[in-house]
Amino acid sequence: MPVKLHIYSRITKYLLIVGFSVLAIAIALGIVLIQQSRSALLSSIQGRMLDIAKSAASMLDGDVLEKITSGNSETKEYKETYSILKRFHDKIDLEYIYCVKDMGNKKFVFLLDPSEEDPGEYGSPVVTTEELFKASQGEDAVNKEPYEDNWGSFYSAYSPVFTTSGKVAAIVAVDFSSEWYEQRIAEHIRTLMLTALFALVVIFALAFIITKISRSRYRTILHSLHQIKDEINRLLEIIGHLTFFQSKKNDISNLQDTIITTVYDVKGLRDLIASIQDAVHHKVDAVMASAYVDDLTFLNNHAAYIKAIHEANKKIKDGASFIIAVFDICGLKKINDSCGYETGNMAILDAANLLKSVFGQENIYRYDNAAFVGIFYNISEDAVQSQFAAFEEKINILNRTPNLYKAPLAIAKGYAPYTAGTDADCNATCKRAEQAMHNDKAKYHAQSVVIPDCGA
Repeated sequence: MPVKLHIYSRITKYLLIVGFSVLAIAIALGIVLIQQSRSALLSSIQGRMLDIAKSAASMLDGDVLEKITSGNSETKEYKETYSILKRFHDKIDLEYIYCVKDMGNKKFVFLLDPSEEDPGEYGSPVVTTEELFKASQGEDAVNKEPYEDNWGSFYSAYSPVFTTSGKVAAIVAVDFSSEWYEQRIAEHIRTLMLTALFALVVIFALAFIITKISRSRYRTILHSLHQIKDEINRLLEIIGHLTFFQSKKNDISNLQDTIITTVYDVKGLRDLIASIQDAVHHKVDAVMASAYVDDLTFLNNHAAYIKAIHEANKKIKDGASFIIAVFDICGLKKINDSCGYETGNMAILDAANLLKSVFGQENIYRYDNAAFVGIFYNISEDAVQSQFAAFEEKINILNRTPNLYKAPLAIAKGYAPYTAGTDADCNATCKRAEQAMHNDKAKYHAQSVVIPDCGA
């Protein structure tokens, strides 16, 4: 059966969620960094402009500036001021540097502009800002927001020039283009967008590659699990035929193929594996249980007896007391030879049922074909002798009823208590019990019981 797999859709979804989350975090971080960069760059520009304005103002003479009353470039005062501002304009990368005169009532005009192209004419108005007015009051100031005039959009720094009497004679203004600043910020934004776009492409590429690899791997895993399921069912069927014990869950055939062929996520795969493990676990428990049960009499078998002997040897160290009894069906070989093994099995079953009824099924082990062993803990010899008597009475009752093997059922028996200091271990106790059984069996042979021919 082909395996149809849709797990890739869930994996892709998870990858994209993670990817977009990372992308969102990266963009948010980029926005924060851009804001910080914008603030830092503007602060740097403002500081530089203010330094230039203050330097230029410190080199100008307020008394000289106060004497400039017209735009006549031939006057001594005009030439001196123009020369100083011109050097700043030419030597330092500036948009504009010029002098402003306060006309009162927050009105300001150009006093002197060294620009060669389209200079501000003497007496023409200058855009009033809060920072310019602050400079007219004698304080250095720089624009926090750009303003616009006939020459463009600018940030300006202002520094007052004082006369010897402390009066503000003029204000040095330094302009910086806001367009250059906005272009730098735009470059940062473009870099962020390109980085985000590249990250998005990488995320989609990784999602595609990982999904393809995962799909191939899961397809292989699910195909293998499908085959394992079939093989396990075959194995469990064989085990079911080999053992009489049937578990409540003998196979995993009740698992629908859709569980195997349409696993949508890792949980479905885990549930599938858990279902297979559960089915195998039940069968393993069944096999382990049947491994210690005799398939004819349902008594504990020889393997269970070996296990019980090991446990008894361990309990000896803890001071446990127990008695071992051995039982053997007399004349079973003659019954098998005369009446057949099926009839012999009936004699074994009769003996097993009698032992169960008197000594309890959990205490009796089928040790060999016709031999049984009983292990009894914390019981006195008087109690065992009473049980032996009851067992013998049940045999007599059975023998008064005609049976298929046409002979009285005789079971030799003997017991021996574990004796510390005498018995090295349980095997020594068992040997003494066997010897007692053989002594009892000798009485049967002395009677020379004849098994009639079942075909007669």
